[in-house]
Amino acid sequence: MDEAVAAASGGEARDVSVELLVFLVLLAVALYKLHNRWTQDNEHSGDADESNKESVHKHLSQLLHNKSIHKVHVWEPISSFPAISSPLHHIREVRIPIAVSDIDLSPLKKCIRLETLYLAGPPLSKAHLNTLQSLSSLHTLQLKQSRVVVDKNNSVKGFCKVEDVLHLARTHTSLQRLFLPPHVCKPIGVVAKVFGKANVAVVKLKHSIAVGDIVFLQRTQTSFESGSNSAHHWKSKQTIVEEIRLDNHDTVSIAEYNDTLGDDHIDNKVAIKLNEVGKVGDAVMWCGMEKPQQQ
Repeated sequence: MDEAVAAASGGEARDVSVELLVFLVLLAVALYKLHNRWTQDNEHSGDADESNKESVHKHLSQLLHNKSIHKVHVWEPISSFPAISSPLHHIREVRIPIAVSDIDLSPLKKCIRLETLYLAGPPLSKAHLNTLQSLSSLHTLQLKQSRVVVDKNNSVKGFCKVEDVLHLARTHTSLQRLFLPPHVCKPIGVVAKVFGKANVAVVKLKHSIAVGDIVFLQRTQTSFESGSNSAHHWKSKQTIVEEIRLDNHDTVSIAEYNDTLGDDHIDNKVAIKLNEVGKVGDAVMWCGMEKPQQQ
């Protein structure tokens, strides 16, 4: 009796071992097939990405060289700009999202009548700004969908800073409108006096200010609630500077900061009208440019 029970138990054990072995073999086969399919999918995906890049590149090239098209709009990010062998006189506007920060934009120089340029994507380099500086017909530069700078106080070699963008605005011969994302701003002065009823502020300059500058006021407010210090930035409404008045009541199109004089010197102070005047001590932040249209 005991021997019969033992024999039966041994048979069941062998059956279990065989079933377990079969299960492990089937599992291994399934995992192997899954791995192969995943590898193939990734290979196909890589091929599709490369194919898509080539397609976008070719499409952009066709648009640029089509003389019946004056506005070139591409919605897929591009990694490289098509080569342009001869000047293109028919292109007036280009809108392109950039995929990589080291893209060469110099072919845009061939668009000798380019008036409006929209760029979106990663930060811009100093080489990009040099290219933009050389676009002699450029009237509007829209960068609101671009990061523009790595950080507003960045020191990453090769990338532009806010100061570089401001320099472009001040020195470009034809640029009239420059639009930037909210984080790209630079302090150019401090509110020294406020005339609330007239919405006028006297500003102590730290940098030049020009008619057409887009500015806002910023104030750092500290809260001591719940025993912890917390700070946040108050920002006023944006204003397009329409008039700059000196102490002698003369008006100028641009007021330069004279670093040989003290910050409190009267020649380093100007009066401007604002949409929201704020308080004494508020920082005046530059964040773009929209010059008035010439009549």
